[in-house]
Amino acid sequence: MTDIKSVIDSCHTLADMWCDRREKHCLSFILPNLLSPLAHTDQLESLLDALKDVKGLCRSRLKDDEIKILNKAHNDLDDLLHGPLESR
Repeated sequence: MTDIKSVIDSCHTLADMWCDRREKHCLSFILPNLLSPLAHTDQLESLLDALKDVKGLCRSRLKDDEIKILNKAHNDLDDLLHGPLESR
């Protein structure tokens, strides 16, 4: 199972990639969550919602490698917060 640090690192990687491409629309969803402390479950849920929004609203703007990172970060965070899908 992945830890929170690796999920946050993946989100920072995505933010760096989007900054390099000046992809403001995608950044607008995750930056507010990455700039605040992620110490509580509700803050992590907010990040999960932001990742869902990017997946749904920005997919056409994303490169294949970004989609892979995004999907992994989303799935790992969802598993950390709610348990693996098989156990739900």
